[in-house]
Amino acid sequence: MKRRPETGPLPTRQLVRALLYDSFIWDAADRVERQFPRDEAIGGRPRDYPLVMALVWAGLVAIFGSSRKVERELACDESGWWDLVRDAAGDMRPGLEIPEAPMRRYHYEWLREKHLTHDGALFEICEQFREHAAAQAVMIGLCDSAGGGSLTHPSLERVVAGDGKVITPLFKTHPDHPPKLNKRTGEIRRKRVDPSADNYTTGGGTPVFGTRFVFISTRGKGQNRRIILDVAHAPTEGGEAKWALEGMHRVLPGLPGVQLVVYDGAFRGKHLRELMKIDGVIAISRVSKGKDRYLGLADVRRPDGRIEKVEVQLLNGSPHLRRITVDGSIIPTPLRRVKTRRNRNLDGWRWYNDYRVPEELGGGTCRLRLDQSTDDKGVDFNREENLRVIAPDDPDHAALYGLRADTESGNKQVDDSFLRERAHTVGWRRQQLDMIMYSARRNAEAVQLHRRVEQVEPPDRLAA
Repeated sequence: MKRRPETGPLPTRQLVRALLYDSFIWDAADRVERQFPRDEAIGGRPRDYPLVMALVWAGLVAIFGSSRKVERELACDESGWWDLVRDAAGDMRPGLEIPEAPMRRYHYEWLREKHLTHDGALFEICEQFREHAAAQAVMIGLCDSAGGGSLTHPSLERVVAGDGKVITPLFKTHPDHPPKLNKRTGEIRRKRVDPSADNYTTGGGTPVFGTRFVFISTRGKGQNRRIILDVAHAPTEGGEAKWALEGMHRVLPGLPGVQLVVYDGAFRGKHLRELMKIDGVIAISRVSKGKDRYLGLADVRRPDGRIEKVEVQLLNGSPHLRRITVDGSIIPTPLRRVKTRRNRNLDGWRWYNDYRVPEELGGGTCRLRLDQSTDDKGVDFNREENLRVIAPDDPDHAALYGLRADTESGNKQVDDSFLRERAHTVGWRRQQLDMIMYSARRNAEAVQLHRRVEQVEPPDRLAA
């Protein structure tokens, strides 16, 4: 009997191989070297290890849990880890010289501080990661323009979801905390702090302290099929939605197959407007309770072809026919979405929904514009906030918005990758490098599991 492929997490050795034989690490190091070549005129002692070994080390930290454990594992002759690293270097970059002596922690930290965590190098690594992650997503059938679904009924495999994540720092003291004075000796004592850490409030109102990042991802139906598409630092200034929206603008052009973006209540009408008009994708976010707005008159095309005017009321993001009884009370009747359309115009995209009118109210269809019009601006009407493309009472909403909750499991996996659920390093630049390499490790695992289940032969550039 043919053995069924395993779908659970990879064993450690296979996970390390998947990371080492994925092209991201090698391409990212090459990109940094090209953009910031070493000035031979300066002189100085040559590096003991090539720059790519620093990225390899950071990826191994995401697997083993700490830099100290990576050093211990690589130094053990019986483990064979360093031989595996050198073999991978020979396969991925023939001719690259890797010393026989295992790399030490101080080698990694020197390479990281000198060459990887300045703004220019970090930008290049993040750009390479986004390009590579998009290719990985399409490879395993996610956000593929040839995939299933439609704008009316988006496919779960063509959805991009995002969420903010506050990483607990190594030190609990706020950077603005004043030093303590020892009145007996006069000594001023300063506690160790993470200068990037700050106070934030979660969507549920819980105060948290740490460094905030925004993760953008997509995932398949199977286990361990999440592909992290982007990781961005999200400081206090501007709020989480600002940085998440910038991340979406970076990611979406590389994934033309995306049909839907899912985010929590941090995305309001103005954010949904940008995604719809600029990026041309539907967006779902939580609707504030008690939303009630009179939209006005709309045309209904009856089954016999007649056009009639009806009054429309917006309740919790969904359109309702508005009828007034003889005693003055209002009776709202929900309209059911049957078709979502988008048209290209000079300033982006224009969106419409076709709704079915109940037979007891005469039947027919009603078309409503979903993005802000010129008339809306004149009366300061935030249409995207009050009229949602896929409202909470829509049959498709529950499954699609459920992917927002799935991002919480991704956040828990980030915590589990840390020792005692605290960051490996101090400062947002080092932490972003850590998060990029953690994401590369997760993505390499997802691709390898896809190949195992589908029994797909790995291509040369993304071999694992």
